[in-house]
Amino acid sequence: MSDSLPTHLSKSLKIVAGFATVEVRDTQGDLIDIDAVENAMYKFMSQSRSLHFEHSLPIGEILRWERKEKDGKPAIFIEAFLYDNEATKEIWQKIQNGEIHGFSIRGIAKNKINGKITELELYEISLVFQPANQEAILVNAIEKSKKENFITVMKSKLQTPLPIKSHTFIDVMKSKVKKINDYSQYETLLNDVWKRYTNLIDIIYDQDSNMFIAELNQISSDIQKFKQSIPEISTYADNLIDVINDVVNQVKSLTAESPDVQKKLMASLLKIVNGRFMEWFVNTRYVIDKIKRKTNV
Repeated sequence: MSDSLPTHLSKSLKIVAGFATVEVRDTQGDLIDIDAVENAMYKFMSQSRSLHFEHSLPIGEILRWERKEKDGKPAIFIEAFLYDNEATKEIWQKIQNGEIHGFSIRGIAKNKINGKITELELYEISLVFQPANQEAILVNAIEKSKKENFITVMKSKLQTPLPIKSHTFIDVMKSKVKKINDYSQYETLLNDVWKRYTNLIDIIYDQDSNMFIAELNQISSDIQKFKQSIPEISTYADNLIDVINDVVNQVKSLTAESPDVQKKLMASLLKIVNGRFMEWFVNTRYVIDKIKRKTNV
C-alpha cells in the first residue's frame, strides 16, 4: 500500500465529531435505550459506516465511535470524515458558520418496553441543521494534514468490529470472568493493547520494520496475560497469536527490500492480522465491560 489516497481524500481531511445520540426523550417523543444503539453500532460499522446530510445525501464515513456520557447521561460519540467534493465544501462552510448543529440517527425499532426502544436496527447517521435529540450536538470540526489524513483513515479500518455476543454468552461466562479481581487493571491493559495496535499505522508510515516487529511481539505478550484470567476466550487469543507470529516471520524476511517495498508489504500484512485482532479485541472488551456492569464492580 502506498501513502496515496483516493481522490476524495487527497487533500486535507475534514473531520467532524460529536454525539450521535444521547439517552433522552427527543422532540419526536422517542426514547432509545443506549444499549440498543450500542449493539446496533457494531453491525452498522461492519456494513455501512456512511455519514449522510439531513438523511439524504451521503457526505462521508464514520471513522470511529465509542460509548460515553454527556452530562451524566449515556451517549454514543462518533468521529467522521467528509468527502472532498463541491457538496461537502458547501456543508463544511455551513458548519464553520454555525448553521449545522448536530447529528441524527435513523433506524427501525424492533422492540419497545414501556415506550422505550430496547432493540434497534440502525440504518444511517446524519449531520443535521437541528437534531430531534437536543443533546446530539456537533462538538468539533477540524482539518488534518496529508500525513494525519493517511493515518486517520488507515486507523479507522482497524475499527470494523464484529457483531457482539449475546447476553446468553455473557451469562455463561459470568462465573469464569469473576476470576478477574481488578477490572481497572484489565481495562488499562486492553486500552494499552489497542493503542499499541493502532500505532502500528504510524510505524508503517515511518517505514520502521524493526519497531513494527517489536510492537507486534509486545502485543502478543500482552494477549497472553488475558488467557490466564479469561480462558474461555483463549481460542481467539491463540488464533491471533499464531497470525502475529506468521506476520513477524514474514516481516523479518523483508530486510533486503527497499523501505518503500517494506512499507507496502507491512500494510498488506497488517490487514491479515486485523480480522483476528478485532475478533479477539471485541470479544474481550465486551466480556469485561458487560460483566462489570452486570456485577456493579
